This record gives sequence, C-alpha cells and structure tokens, in this order.
Amino acid sequence: MAYLADVNVLFAIIVKDHQHCGLANKWLSGIQSSSQIGVCRVTQMGLLRLLTRRTVMGDGLLSAVEAWNVVNVMMSDDRFFWVDDTIQVNLAWSEIIGGLEGQETPSTDTYLAALATALGLTWATLDSGFKRFTHLKLWLLA
Repeated sequence: MAYLADVNVLFAIIVKDHQHCGLANKWLSGIQSSSQIGVCRVTQMGLLRLLTRRTVMGDGLLSAVEAWNVVNVMMSDDRFFWVDDTIQVNLAWSEIIGGLEGQETPSTDTYLAALATALGLTWATLDSGFKRFTHLKLWLLA
C-alpha cells in the first residue's frame, strides 16, 4: 500500500516529545517493505514551518538549515518517496471543491485529499476531519 502522509504524521515521527510520536513511529515501524509513504511539497513546507517555529518547538527549535537536513534524513529512508504534483490533481480537486458543503472553502486539506485521490494513495493522518472527503482512501492513526 502507498500512503500520502499528512504533516501531523511526519511531525510526530520526527519530534520525539510529540504526544503522538509513539503512535506515529509504531505505524512507521509496521510499514511493509512493499509499502511507501509519500511526501509532497505542501507537507514538506508544513513540516519545515513547524520545525522552525519557536512557539511549536520551544527549546528544540531548529534553524532552516537544520530543519532541511532533518527532512533530507527522513527522505533518505527507503520507506519515503517524493510525490510530484500532476495534472490529474486538477480534476480531482475540482470534484472535491464541487462537493463542498455550505460555507466551506477550498483549503490545503481539499488539495491534499485531491492529490492522494488522483494518485491512488491512502491519506495517512491524525486529523479525523478528513472523513468528510468520502472518496478519499483514509488511514487514521488516532
């Protein structure tokens, strides 16, 4: 199975004192050799942003270069791969936006759900709000 990992999962894998670190690393440890975890530019940017924010990291704050290196180390693990945006995501994103309820607006979540759907990946997250995307293959860690 191939996954597209949410930034909350990636952050929990990396940050050892995160409340879901154990859960995320248990999931990571259970990933079969035939499975892989995708990281896209949006989740990479989110991870870099979190790792370099004092309000998030406190005394564990990383510089931009240190955060970049942490992501590179993670990506050197054979279980991870880069997900490239494709033209197919536009159609999937359009369909998801067309199904939004009431005042809900397009967001990063709608884009990531569309990207996972377009590429046939399972979205791995700690965020139960993704249940609203009914056509999304979803793996909730928590």
